[in-house]
Amino acid sequence: MREKKKFVGIVIFSVIVLIVTGTFAWSSFSSQTISLWFGEGAGSIAGSTDSGNQGTGDPGSGTPVAGPRESEPGGTLHDYHSEDGEYKQTHIENWGSEPLFVRIRLDEYMEMGSGAGLCSIATDGNTGESIANPQNLAKPLVNGTNIDDPRTWEPHAPVDDSANVCEAGFHDFWEWEMGGQKYYFPAAEEHRTNKSFVDTNSPPDLTSDSVNEAGVQARQTRLAQVLTMAQWRMDGSPVGDFWVIDTDGWSYWAAPLNPGESTGLLLNKITQVTQPEEDYFYGINVIAQMATRDLDDFDNYMRFGDEENGGWTEDGQALIERIVNHHIGSDISIIVHTPFPSGTIIDNIVDVTYTATPGTGSIITEVSYLINSHAEELLYLAGVDGITPRGILGEGRVLLVPGYNEIVFTVRDSAGNTANYTVYQRPYYEFGTIPRIDMAFVEQMSSAQGVSFVSNRVIAVANPGVNMEEVNSAAESIGGRISGQVNLLRWHIIEVDSQTEDGLLDICAELMATGLFSRVSLDMIYRAGTNTAPTDDPWWGNGNQWGLDAISVPQAWRDYGHLMNEITLGIVDDGVRYTHMDLLIPRENIRSAHAPGHTNQSSTSCS
Repeated sequence: MREKKKFVGIVIFSVIVLIVTGTFAWSSFSSQTISLWFGEGAGSIAGSTDSGNQGTGDPGSGTPVAGPRESEPGGTLHDYHSEDGEYKQTHIENWGSEPLFVRIRLDEYMEMGSGAGLCSIATDGNTGESIANPQNLAKPLVNGTNIDDPRTWEPHAPVDDSANVCEAGFHDFWEWEMGGQKYYFPAAEEHRTNKSFVDTNSPPDLTSDSVNEAGVQARQTRLAQVLTMAQWRMDGSPVGDFWVIDTDGWSYWAAPLNPGESTGLLLNKITQVTQPEEDYFYGINVIAQMATRDLDDFDNYMRFGDEENGGWTEDGQALIERIVNHHIGSDISIIVHTPFPSGTIIDNIVDVTYTATPGTGSIITEVSYLINSHAEELLYLAGVDGITPRGILGEGRVLLVPGYNEIVFTVRDSAGNTANYTVYQRPYYEFGTIPRIDMAFVEQMSSAQGVSFVSNRVIAVANPGVNMEEVNSAAESIGGRISGQVNLLRWHIIEVDSQTEDGLLDICAELMATGLFSRVSLDMIYRAGTNTAPTDDPWWGNGNQWGLDAISVPQAWRDYGHLMNEITLGIVDDGVRYTHMDLLIPRENIRSAHAPGHTNQSSTSCS
């Protein structure tokens, strides 16, 4: 299989610019850019198409007109496409003086077959229509689309709750990573008079310290999630820092874009997941539109609905109207700025920052988060009505639970209004994996009667801040490997070749000498039973501790006793004053035969 050839270039097209009038009214419907990928199919015999054979594919033409004057509104589409084709980072910057309302549409095209990617090299003199390249025998993935006319390309309309997948089949070959944030260089002054200008000068490796040739320092975009319209409606139509993709393919930034800010990323990366059997061509046409709110002038956000500008659905119009109303300041909202991890993670702590805005005339009284519809925790509680304040407004710590985490933040104001912010990354917290003991490696300890040890592994407890790469390196330095861990306790099971007791103690000493661990010990096994259980309770041996048998404590000692040295178990066997202000437990949530009074009845077997 030959290596695929990926990105070959970026072509920028402009369409007729809308002339605007008025002091503050401003709109742009001409920002448009196309990124291309093409290469050999897995089963091709011929080479891939030549990157020089790109046709125009021009959806229209026009001459640039004067843009906004100083202290007037304006914005620019940023679209960086890396040479290897992986990064495709799309966002909009507001460098003007007025809030903007913005949207982007991503139109896709793909064809496969001989000559894929060869565009028209001529036009019909009578009609001005492009004449198909006779060497291009490829078939479009979607009937009715045409490589030479991006106006026919397929808008990316999401399927169900999957914002990065559409029905047309493009994503059998290409995987989109949507959302996120980046550092970027603001659009240069000399380009701001051209509404069709697309800035492509901000590579993905910029940092807060990056400075361009003109001496301009990089700025950071907002952090974005990407929701489908169905998800947005299900969440109660919130306003915030995220994109919402409608069923017609238009993606709306769900908040006013304030001067000096940039939206978060709509599109971040594109990865080829399946290589076609034939030669292929894949293109994405990015169309950006921006407008102000000025209700006294025709030239405002309402022009999104014009047919010549792509139109909008009823949901799209409702979303824009909600954003405009929010801009007036009537709605409560919460926006979480901290990116949540995706995939499998081994750290359950996420420190977050957020912005909570109350409704008009109110104050924020409570901010909380809910995990998987049942684990709710407070982040902030205002000190009103005699309640002791808790937390700091704008920041807090989220503790993930084992498994998938579906997280919803909720804010409440003094008028009783609430708003939600849903995290769609669904991080999977892996509490840990403890490999079973192979009894062939269990040996009797010479220093303790009734206690055994596992001869091919040790338990190492990492110091706070030590990462997995450092633990792996330490394990490899003594010829071992990590075979399991309990992430919450920073325990690591390090498997080694079978050793004697003294040999394992030497390995423990070597690992301790690295300074990475607070404790390294043998993996010991205690046998449950009279005089051999890990307890000094004199009643255990005479059979009076019947409760231990009742709740299977001997089996727990047998199976997990060697892991319990770091755990302190506390039992409160008493009544609960559920009216205490720190608990705030609704009476109907308490289930007990003896609640709410303090009684003599006791969970004897537990205590």
